[in-house]
Amino acid sequence: MTKGFAIGNGLSREGFDLERLRCRGVSIGCNRIWHDFEPDYVVSLDDEPTAQIRAYLTEHPGAFRHITRSMHVEPGERWGRHIVCDDQEIIAAKFLNGGLNNNSGITAAAYLAEILDCEVVYLIGVDFFLPTGLDRNDLYSGYLGFSPGIVDAWNRLFSSNRDVEFIRVGPIADRDRDFFENELHELWLCETFDEFMHHVDTRRCKDAR
Repeated sequence: MTKGFAIGNGLSREGFDLERLRCRGVSIGCNRIWHDFEPDYVVSLDDEPTAQIRAYLTEHPGAFRHITRSMHVEPGERWGRHIVCDDQEIIAAKFLNGGLNNNSGITAAAYLAEILDCEVVYLIGVDFFLPTGLDRNDLYSGYLGFSPGIVDAWNRLFSSNRDVEFIRVGPIADRDRDFFENELHELWLCETFDEFMHHVDTRRCKDAR
């Protein structure tokens, strides 16, 4: 069985040692994760983190593989961009999750499911842009916000890859429980890291929906 870890930077992964994932599956982290942990791949879609990653890999070649989007688009070609890994074109952007991949976390999870053929994809530190009432909900950028369009993209990923088991890992605040249980479809939940690691090792998990 192939296991994948899509690692976002939401506050829900605070306190979890990502090194525990080594040798347990394929890991794809997002944006600035490499400051603290070097996964197998790092995905970035925005210019600033992409430039930082490229500069880091120039000094540390082979530290991880880099997934991003090509910037070259032929005139008049709406779907010209490609998803690239280490500057090699992998797939037209319109085919990865049906083109709904304008978010690093979604791109990481879709790459694991649709390109690397993982049978189970764990979403760690993926907080779905929920408003938290805190000053920040991202470990690095301080982003705070909510986008219904992002939820639609996640649900498309889940529904179009029914042969993949998607499991969101991390605590859920009481105020957010209705959202996780009713707005996100075909998603399993592991609310403690002990339950998560047990599932990684045994592939058993309680469906919390």
